[in-house]
Amino acid sequence: MGAHNLSAANKAKRLQISRTLIARHEEDPFLDRIVTGDEKWILYANVQKSASGSVQAVKHVQRQKPVFIREK
Repeated sequence: MGAHNLSAANKAKRLQISRTLIARHEEDPFLDRIVTGDEKWILYANVQKSASGSVQAVKHVQRQKPVFIREK
């Protein structure tokens, strides 16, 4: 179902969801932790266990995207 086939109700719902996601992202930039690739979305969360066994999230580090070169 493409965007040109959406009803007014569907468009309004998508707009409402988009606004909710933007507001949520302003509080916690969760979109920076989502990795996308060829129709698959993966939430990237680097978690480590401390010596006591409790789980601690590691701060996300911005990395430069690798350059892929295809050779024939």
